[in-house]
Amino acid sequence: TCPRTPLRRPLAEGVRRWEVGSCQPPLVGRTALLERLKWCAEKAEKSDKLERTDKGEGRQEGGGGARAAGLIREIVNERISDPYVKQLLIAFLDDPQVAAGLPVSPAAKGMHHAWRGGLAEHLLSVMRLTLRVADHYPMADRDLLLAGAMLHDVMKVAEISPDKGFDYTDEGKLVGHLVMTAQKIREKTLAIPGFPPLLEQHLTHLAISHHGQLDYGSPKVPMTLEAHIVHALDSLDSRIASWLEAMQRDPNDKWTDVLRHYDRQLWKGPSPTTRGRTPVEGGGAGGGGRRKSREEKRKARGEKAPNQGTPPAEGTAPAVAREESPRPPREEHQRPPRKERPPREERARDEQRPPREDRPPRDPSGLPKELTFKPFSALTTLPPASESSSKNGEGSSES
Repeated sequence: TCPRTPLRRPLAEGVRRWEVGSCQPPLVGRTALLERLKWCAEKAEKSDKLERTDKGEGRQEGGGGARAAGLIREIVNERISDPYVKQLLIAFLDDPQVAAGLPVSPAAKGMHHAWRGGLAEHLLSVMRLTLRVADHYPMADRDLLLAGAMLHDVMKVAEISPDKGFDYTDEGKLVGHLVMTAQKIREKTLAIPGFPPLLEQHLTHLAISHHGQLDYGSPKVPMTLEAHIVHALDSLDSRIASWLEAMQRDPNDKWTDVLRHYDRQLWKGPSPTTRGRTPVEGGGAGGGGRRKSREEKRKARGEKAPNQGTPPAEGTAPAVAREESPRPPREEHQRPPRKERPPREERARDEQRPPREDRPPRDPSGLPKELTFKPFSALTTLPPASESSSKNGEGSSES
């Protein structure tokens, strides 16, 4: 029988399905049989996973998906300062299609976060990563990073069905979530009065370029600092989630089986550092365990316990314990008295410090926001075009 244990179908049907549904050339002999058996086992594993999800044994929408959707809205309300960006993202979250699909939609059919509510967890994870990267690279626009992290996959709510099997919808196959997101951005920005056209273009670029390469489906490669960061963090989060899921379901101890998509094995054993080793009784090289008592430390140093000498020989009277001589008192070192300083008013008159220069405000939230499509332009000090042209004109007249 076929190893598809939950279904208990004969091997002949599995072979027929392999020949019809596979894009690989037909195989013969023992190799063909092994490949078909492996294919049946993979199909059985996927069906088991979907059944566990439907029965509530796996991740549930009420836990991860709904909670992540609420945290996404909280970040939008508290961490975004640009009013237009905030209005756009809230309009997305209030959209009936997004509000209904975000807590239950998967992020992919099988690659990463492939469970109900996985899309919201993926978007939340990328948004949290952008906050950390924005602290490290202050020249990147934090609002654009958060917007790109939320918008880059949000229209998968209409691309992938949350029902059993996570099949692509007709719109998902014909249009795709990149174009659907660009269309939704245009729809929402038209409803916001005075939305800057350049801001809309940058937000659309964040969404359509996050795959990183033309070969991966992006019509444009990342051409802004924020677009590259969103692409890199999206790739990082999706790959880490995919690897962790492969490590959890693999029965081996140290190495996983070869992952076809990544064409490699993954190490899943303990870390070689002391933090990754199992605690050993008594400490030592295990990097953990119980702490040594004072007695054990004395024995290790070769010292004797206090008030304990050699035991008396048999037939002799016990020796009287000697009283310990008191320790001499410690010498008290007195610090010299501090010199008296004049009052602060007199010091201010005597020193006559120069006035402090006006510092720029630390929080530029009150200043008008600018897009960072040239993130390093603020670090240069070029004269305005009018001054440079006037100087050039004076120089030519003098010559």
